Amino acid sequence: MNFVVKYVKDLVSGISLVKGEKTSDDDIRLLVEYALDMRYVRANNGLSYWYYVVEKRFVDASKKLLRQNGVRVSYHQSYLYGDVLRVSRKHLDKKQKAKDFIKELMEQRESWEKDNAVSVRSK
Repeated sequence: MNFVVKYVKDLVSGISLVKGEKTSDDDIRLLVEYALDMRYVRANNGLSYWYYVVEKRFVDASKKLLRQNGVRVSYHQSYLYGDVLRVSRKHLDKKQKAKDFIKELMEQRESWEKDNAVSVRSK
């Protein structure tokens, strides 16, 4: 937990961490913890987007982390999902680095959900 607090303080204050001290693995770890959900969605406008659903207090930090890793997200207030950061699927098809980062992020989220699932036993 101490790692997360220090990392977020540095991120919010704008301090650049020394190269080698911060990796995209650290970014993925934080983004997975911040995320309420992430998925591909077809919006009412007919376009497909990748949605990163996050609490309002984590929007700025999440946006900065995603952009640092090549994902050019924009903030959107969704009728169904609330506060989201999104990027069009069409844009992702042009940016392989961003697409790969999102794929890794979603895989880590799935793994994290399995590890943190609550086991319920019936009597």
